[in-house]
Amino acid sequence: MTLNPRCLRKNGQDVFFCATGHLLPCCGLQRTRSEEEEKEISRFYKDSMKVSNVERIEDIVEGEEWQTWFDTLINRPEQAPSICKRYCDDE
Repeated sequence: MTLNPRCLRKNGQDVFFCATGHLLPCCGLQRTRSEEEEKEISRFYKDSMKVSNVERIEDIVEGEEWQTWFDTLINRPEQAPSICKRYCDDE
């Protein structure tokens, strides 16, 4: 499997600030999702991921949840969440 995530492209998509106040690595994460996808991305909907609950945006972007997310997309794309495979699969 090959992923070409928009969130990792040089001139790709920027982060997404959703209506709930959470910062997401991709706008696709705020779309209607299956129960499985809800579980896969629930880490981004914690109170600690809300912009209003941090001093700096970097506290979110440089945090463990985001770093693990990107590590998976880059190094283990076969383990990427199904929502990424649906929107960013190159196959």
